Amino acid sequence: MSLLITLPKRSRIDPQTIIKDKRKWIEAKYNQLSKRIPIIDGDQLLFNGEYYNLEEKHSDKAFVKVSNKKIILSTTSNIDSKTLLRDWMTKETWIIVDKIVLLFSHKLGVKASNIRVKRTSRWGYCKRSGELTFNWQLAGLPRDLSEYIILHEIVHLSEFNHSKHFKRKLESICHDYRSREIRLNDYNSSP
Repeated sequence: MSLLITLPKRSRIDPQTIIKDKRKWIEAKYNQLSKRIPIIDGDQLLFNGEYYNLEEKHSDKAFVKVSNKKIILSTTSNIDSKTLLRDWMTKETWIIVDKIVLLFSHKLGVKASNIRVKRTSRWGYCKRSGELTFNWQLAGLPRDLSEYIILHEIVHLSEFNHSKHFKRKLESICHDYRSREIRLNDYNSSP
């Protein structure tokens, strides 16, 4: 993890002064972020809230197999393990997103104009146009947390804010949304 300070062009502010003035905040933020649970941690992958060991083998056909707390990545000369894993996680995230969006958008009487799963620094977001976007690593989270993220964004289709009305609507379909929201802070949504 690194710290990046971006200053406006022609700024006369000294970056060292900013670091000195904000040192306690920077240290607290660093400590908070470094304790977050990563989805990919070396040779392990968090999938549905549990870590699985990643194992790579070369074969004639590219595929992913989940077995005995292992995720086996069968790579080919055309597909490396990183690409294969990202494609597989994206597919697994799509399965979760499709199911929940279909069920709950109908219940709330809303419709997304478009749904995307991609690399993004956030778990999910909604645009005013009605487009929903979700992080490709969503399938790594415990199922109740990935469900919460999707429900949160579905509610934004009718309430594009975090008002009391938004929270009441979210609570009507996700009674424990507050505790899920707090638990979600334990996980790292790196792209």
